[in-house]
Amino acid sequence: ATWCGPCQFLAPLLVEAAEELGPTVRVIKLDSDKHPRIASVLKVGGLPTLIRFDGGDVSKELQRVEGALTKDQIIDFVNGNFNR
Repeated sequence: ATWCGPCQFLAPLLVEAAEELGPTVRVIKLDSDKHPRIASVLKVGGLPTLIRFDGGDVSKELQRVEGALTKDQIIDFVNGNFNR
């Protein structure tokens, strides 16, 4: 959401993390204001929300975190090494 300060802080860090992680990971940003139905289906309550899915089964959510993270925390989250 454009009004969400932590979301705006996180956006360039997602790009940096995606570049570092390479082509084996897909990072997708979704504006919940522009796509409320998708946000609802994903049960996004707080912003920003990061969701990690099983690469072989995108319907299987593995982990979720709400709030801004650093680039290193994003990478740890993607790799399954993040605990808050």
